[in-house]
Amino acid sequence: MLDLLDVLLIMADNYPILVKLKKRVRNEYYRIRQLKRHKRSDVVRAAYTNNRQELDRLQSKIKLEDRVVYDFPLDNPAHGIVMRKVVRLHRFDG
Repeated sequence: MLDLLDVLLIMADNYPILVKLKKRVRNEYYRIRQLKRHKRSDVVRAAYTNNRQELDRLQSKIKLEDRVVYDFPLDNPAHGIVMRKVVRLHRFDG
């Protein structure tokens, strides 16, 4: 079994290697985070573009539907006799 002095001597011998390894791990970690960040922004940009195209398509469809002329009957309905007349109770000065 190794005692504390042996462990410290082994670590001291490997110290430059550990420092290099730590730097490589840290650099790789930051590189992966940067890739994720760019990928996420690309996904958001693509979703925005798709949503915008869908909205444009729906708006053009609505504009075409707005050209339809509706035919509302102007005469009183058959049950107009039993309907109550609308009366304004309070005056509203907006």
